[in-house]
Amino acid sequence: MRSAAALALSLGAALVASSPAFAADAPRPPGTGSGETLARVHLVGGAGVRVRGEAGAPFAPRATMPLFARDTLVVPAGEFVIVHLVRNNHLVRVDDDVTLKVTDIVLLSAPRTQESLAAQLERMVSVDEKRAAERIAGTYAGRAAGDAPPPESSGGVGGLGLRGTGSGGGGSGNGIGIGSIGTLGHGSGGTGSGYGSGARSTAKSAPKPAPPKPATPAAVSARAKLDATATEEAKPEAAQPAATKPAPLPAADALKQCLDGELRRLGLRLDRVVVRLRVEGGRIRRLALGGGLATPPCARTLLLDQPYAAPDQTWQSVDLVVK
Repeated sequence: MRSAAALALSLGAALVASSPAFAADAPRPPGTGSGETLARVHLVGGAGVRVRGEAGAPFAPRATMPLFARDTLVVPAGEFVIVHLVRNNHLVRVDDDVTLKVTDIVLLSAPRTQESLAAQLERMVSVDEKRAAERIAGTYAGRAAGDAPPPESSGGVGGLGLRGTGSGGGGSGNGIGIGSIGTLGHGSGGTGSGYGSGARSTAKSAPKPAPPKPATPAAVSARAKLDATATEEAKPEAAQPAATKPAPLPAADALKQCLDGELRRLGLRLDRVVVRLRVEGGRIRRLALGGGLATPPCARTLLLDQPYAAPDQTWQSVDLVVK
């Protein structure tokens, strides 16, 4: 087993590369966006993590890669990414099956922190997570040395597969289907039609059918009776049930005090916080806060393993007013 010193040494490159003084950013794929750098990727904890830019296909992030205002972080369940906010030196961890716009990161408006990157990282990442991140960083570094792009099909969410057939003026083309788990952008698609990407059809059109003969008055009368009967027998569509409101949080008053204290510590002025709960077996098993806020220990003590009424194996989002 590696020592703590060895782990710290192996992450040293990422820490230095993510510091404001480091001049060279890891390149992004061409055509995926530009603008002011609001954050840089600091640590990637999963091969399925993706950045969705303002244009182009989603791409795998790498340490020191710049992030812009129109970027969105897409993080599968069980993975994470940590980004470094360049304006105030905060590290932000995004994980637990979250899709988050860069501009929605709550700490973007926080005052500058004096805490070192190493100290922030130490309380955000476990030893096992550090090892996994090292392996991913090593894979990307090896590919970069060979001038190859980072992997796009390693264990994560499925992408959009393209396969199908078109018709008429569209020729034989491509429909859109959801890709299988673990293959971003290479899943098998459904059957498309109409707007295919194949060659234009050159077949001659079939002859037009002869116009139908006019219906007799008796046939018109019989048809009208059938239509009236069908209208009377038709049943109205069932009303859609209203969205279920999440159950109240356990120990809500104490939780408000806990989160208000954490916001004050960070220098943030927020009236409300989104609390995300993972419910398994009728109890809260995992906990996260919206906008990339780190969950303080007092919140974990108050909520984890507490009973909660919600569908099993689901995430529940509760909007908690803290002031």
